[in-house]
Amino acid sequence: MYVVVDEFTGLEEFRIGPMDMEVTSITSGHFFIKIRSYRSTNAVVTIFEPTGRCVYRKYERIKTGGNTIPININHLPSGPYFLRISTPERSKKARLIIIR
Repeated sequence: MYVVVDEFTGLEEFRIGPMDMEVTSITSGHFFIKIRSYRSTNAVVTIFEPTGRCVYRKYERIKTGGNTIPININHLPSGPYFLRISTPERSKKARLIIIR
């Protein structure tokens, strides 16, 4: 399985409020979002189909410093999706393509 993450405003790294975020390697239906935050905050990771239907949602407490959020995509078939990371301050979207 391959997963391609394509950020709308650049490459795989981007900022969300006080956080630096990157998507790391994909193994056996999982990938990880690594976030380095300058303060504690709540975040929601959401994956949508192109139709807008939510197919994955995960709530996380982001702590000051390094954080790793595992994302399980075993249940998702091949195709395009949209990944959104939201905090109370802002949200960021990326395109996610799963190829099995």
